[in-house]
Amino acid sequence: MQLKQETLLKISEALNRTFDLTDLCDKIRILLGKVMDTTNFSVALYDEKTDTISLPYDVDKKDRFETFPAGKTLAKYVIETAKPLLVGWEEIKKMSQEGKVEIIGTPSKVWMGVPLIVEKETIGIIALQSYDDPACYSQEDVGILTFVSEAIALAIKRAKSQEDLVKSRAKFREILEATTEGIWEWNIKEDVLEFSDRYYTMLDYKPKEFEPTMKKWAELLHPEDRASAEMNVDDFIQSGMESYFDEFRMKTKFGGYRWIRSKGKVIEWDEEDKPLRVIGSHEDITYEKVAEIEAKRYQKSFINIVESSIHGIIILDNTKKISYANPQALSIFESTERELEGTLYEDLIKVGDSGEVELHRKDGKKLYLDIKTTHVQWEGVDSQLVLLQDITSRIETEMKIRQSNIKLEQLSNELEQKVEEQVKELREKDHLLIKQSRQAAMGEMISNIAHQWRQPLTAVGAIVQDIEEAFKYGELNEEYLRESISNTMQQLEYMSHTIDDFRNFFMPSRLKEKFQINKTIGKTISFLESSFKNNSITIEADLKAECEIEGFSNEFTQVLLNILNNAKDAIKKTNPKEPFVKIILEKTTDEDFTSRVTIENNGGQIPEDIIDKIFDPYFTTKHQSEGTGLGLYMSKMLIENMKGRIDVQNIDDGVRFTIEV
Repeated sequence: MQLKQETLLKISEALNRTFDLTDLCDKIRILLGKVMDTTNFSVALYDEKTDTISLPYDVDKKDRFETFPAGKTLAKYVIETAKPLLVGWEEIKKMSQEGKVEIIGTPSKVWMGVPLIVEKETIGIIALQSYDDPACYSQEDVGILTFVSEAIALAIKRAKSQEDLVKSRAKFREILEATTEGIWEWNIKEDVLEFSDRYYTMLDYKPKEFEPTMKKWAELLHPEDRASAEMNVDDFIQSGMESYFDEFRMKTKFGGYRWIRSKGKVIEWDEEDKPLRVIGSHEDITYEKVAEIEAKRYQKSFINIVESSIHGIIILDNTKKISYANPQALSIFESTERELEGTLYEDLIKVGDSGEVELHRKDGKKLYLDIKTTHVQWEGVDSQLVLLQDITSRIETEMKIRQSNIKLEQLSNELEQKVEEQVKELREKDHLLIKQSRQAAMGEMISNIAHQWRQPLTAVGAIVQDIEEAFKYGELNEEYLRESISNTMQQLEYMSHTIDDFRNFFMPSRLKEKFQINKTIGKTISFLESSFKNNSITIEADLKAECEIEGFSNEFTQVLLNILNNAKDAIKKTNPKEPFVKIILEKTTDEDFTSRVTIENNGGQIPEDIIDKIFDPYFTTKHQSEGTGLGLYMSKMLIENMKGRIDVQNIDDGVRFTIEV
């Protein structure tokens, strides 16, 4: 136990004194090698952006890696879980078969990894492995690495920062030396000193503000450093060494002190090989010394790492009694150190409890703890370390989320039921709208049939009158009668076809069918032709394109009737000089539609403030006695039911409806 404590203390000293990352890792590996096998020792750092592992330090007798993809490696597993891991080869294979990890490099008999965590962020791991001895490491070794990992992680981060700082300063010193800044030269024989301008300004003096003498140099030294600094100079002169080095504090013009690193080199010797002239430089290392003080603070933090842990930590002796509890553990159990010391663990928590447990405190408050245990050596005794993580907030949040989910599920079910009811109601309304629209269209059709029947009825009446006249004048014979009957039958047959067309139109299509759009348009025009002629409206139809679609032909006819009747009403209202309706059918290259029908009229434009509303239900520009406002709404529904699209836009003297299906 003493060896391990001494090892940890030396590691702490190395963290404080060593700033080069490689040197630091070398020292850590050598020191840890006294208490565990560090033959294969790696420090791995994780780059989250590239998901790669880099090895700034890697000593391994089998494999050599500089970087490798993090993927599902054991290193990545430890980084993601942020927990130590000690696994043998069989367990590694099992984890690989379960897809938890991927094996890279030479398989090891045992592998141990501990996360390096800085400010709750895992920056990498320390990994040790053995290719020969499966029993090389124990949970005690995991415990040692776990306790030192946080301080090592901080030291690695500090060392990297310090390494960058040292490199920067070295470059800066090279520039200073190249420009003779901060330079001193001493003629020892004549005891004459020369200082560069930077030598003065480093201490806040103006160049040449004081005489450059050894006496003045000694006066500016900090009282605590003066004796040792003067002794080091004397030793340098008397020893005949080629180089001089020292660090001390010097007083600035304003009374403060700065740490100075003084370096010198003999450039001239006398006949007895004693230095005659020395040239050197002064470097302000105040910030570096501040960093050393910070490093000592880290050392203290390391020593007190258990005391300052955010988690409760208790140590159990071999009788399961508490021999130590950190402040967080005392807070969890609402006890003092004296009250807990010697208490049986099972009096606090059921023996064997591990994982998430529920704890009832003295104040009645309920806590949830995540408990983890490991075997350690504590004051030379085999003991058990128990880590207590308070997860009350997380558990309570999860419970609230579960309750919220139950409420959300209830609300969802209620909403689903309401949606179904609303959909059913809307469908019933849609059926009613369709029925109303058809009834309105029926009135238009009856009017159109009246127009179409007027001419044949007149013709039949003329034939009857002619028969009467022929009889009166004796011209009625068999041939005359046969011809009159034939003419009458032709007119009655035309009227019969009109009734069939009317009946077919009002028989709703139940199934989709393929139909020719040009034929459907032609049939629709025949319904309205007489009515349009009576109002002197010309119908221009370009139906040369043969377009076949799948849908409901009667519904398509109803859409055309709605648009054409609206055009007729608009023309009657505006009374243009040459009223017309133009219908064009064409094929399209659109990937969503194959056919396009445009219907134009010169019955005037639709006001811009209402053109976007004409497809809304019950919206109409006509008097309530002339329209229901359902025709265009139903037209839009019927076209969209056939996966089509209907649109309207104003043109020069009227409007253009576009139907794409």
